[in-house]
Amino acid sequence: MLASAGDESRFWALLARGRAEDLLELEAEPVQSYAQAEQILTRWTGATTAHRLWLASSRLLTGRRVDTPEESRSRLDSLKRQLAGVDDPLLACDVKESELDILIDIGSLDEAWLVAEDWERCARALNEPFKEAWAISMFGTIASKGHGRSRVDPDEYFARALAVVGERPARTLRNALLYQRADALRLVGRWDEAADHLRASIALGREVGDEAAIAAGSAGLAEILLEQNRPAEALPWIREARAILEPRDGGFRMVNVATLLVWVYTQLKHPELPAAMALARRYDTDTSPGPHRAYLARVLAAAHASTGRFKEAYAELKRAEALDDRRRRFAAEVQNLRLQARYAAAQRDAENADLRHQSETARLALVA
Repeated sequence: MLASAGDESRFWALLARGRAEDLLELEAEPVQSYAQAEQILTRWTGATTAHRLWLASSRLLTGRRVDTPEESRSRLDSLKRQLAGVDDPLLACDVKESELDILIDIGSLDEAWLVAEDWERCARALNEPFKEAWAISMFGTIASKGHGRSRVDPDEYFARALAVVGERPARTLRNALLYQRADALRLVGRWDEAADHLRASIALGREVGDEAAIAAGSAGLAEILLEQNRPAEALPWIREARAILEPRDGGFRMVNVATLLVWVYTQLKHPELPAAMALARRYDTDTSPGPHRAYLARVLAAAHASTGRFKEAYAELKRAEALDDRRRRFAAEVQNLRLQARYAAAQRDAENADLRHQSETARLALVA
């Protein structure tokens, strides 16, 4: 009995550690933590289906950084099918985070909005204020991309999210909200406000030793400066982000940092442009976040054109178009499948309601 209790405590501790490592955007460490958790499940006779699904949900959160969009969706679909037989509202709510991230990444933003609504509701019902706040912030992220069911200023959602956090310390969450808020404001052209939030995020990252936050904030500032045609000011921020990310092979963010390095070297006519282009290609893989690959292809096209390599520039532009088309098709496919599932569920509900009505009618007839 004591061994089982020890196994369970160790299992949950490993899941918590893996999730903390994921928040810090480490790649190898959470994989190791979850592998150790799986080893416990193989020997622990008291392990249940719910334990295995909690591990699968945790792995899905990390996997979105290293899996292709198709792989992530397949894992999500499998997990949701298994969840149907488990009565665990907290786990069902937990999976919403991965579902939302996957839908945003593939560009299925209307579906993402619906999932964000579900996630906000279940987090509030389960008294999970940090998850509720993050779900609310996702409305701002979606709205900033020009989609969703609201034309409200995206910044209002981040103010709502922070109101939910209240006076709780939650420095890691606050920093994540600062970055997301900045990125949303950047996308709608409010560069000065976005830069202020990024500087605050970098400062908080330095205070708590969160290198991922420092790197993300530095890259975000560089992107704003490049959009303002200030490449010389952007370069030190790109170099800082690269110095943090490259040694730990942070491909999830390095593809964006490498893209920014190509952009800045193109504008500065820097002699290290070819090396930067080679670096960018190294991180241009099927597991890179969807929007970043087409963005990188366009930046590479501009770099080729700046050196008179117009054939290569044209090829990169065509590749960008193909990547955009692939992402749109995938998003449309996902949306169609989800609409079909909702239609089938509505039909089942209507049929069940009709059966209940017939049963009640028959019962009343017998009574009469």
